[in-house]
Amino acid sequence: MSGTARRNPPWNREELILALDLYIRFAGNPPGKSSAEIVELSMLLNRLTSADRQYNSEFRNPNGVYMKLMNFRRFDKTFQAQGKTGLTRGNKLEEVVWDEFAHNPKLLQETTQGIKQKLLFF
Repeated sequence: MSGTARRNPPWNREELILALDLYIRFAGNPPGKSSAEIVELSMLLNRLTSADRQYNSEFRNPNGVYMKLMNFRRFDKTFQAQGKTGLTRGNKLEEVVWDEFAHNPKLLQETTQGIKQKLLFF
């Protein structure tokens, strides 16, 4: 790697599932950027991808994690019913993950636990 930092990759499916789990647990009203929950998710995401990571120090930091949660608001009918919109920029996989898990909390919880369980073996 030269003197310039590589751009962080788009969020992958597992990362988005973990982020959606936090969004759903807080009913679309996630805690602040410096909250223990956001910081914990940031650390978990970094651990999830640390094996092959060669990205800059801003990789999945608490600010980025919080913004990703705000991206889910653009799909959230409850949030939209208040006349609000979420962040409109994001990747297409966010909608795929939303459609698969947002209305199936049991599947979301089981999948989230599976991802976290996988981390125990790293």
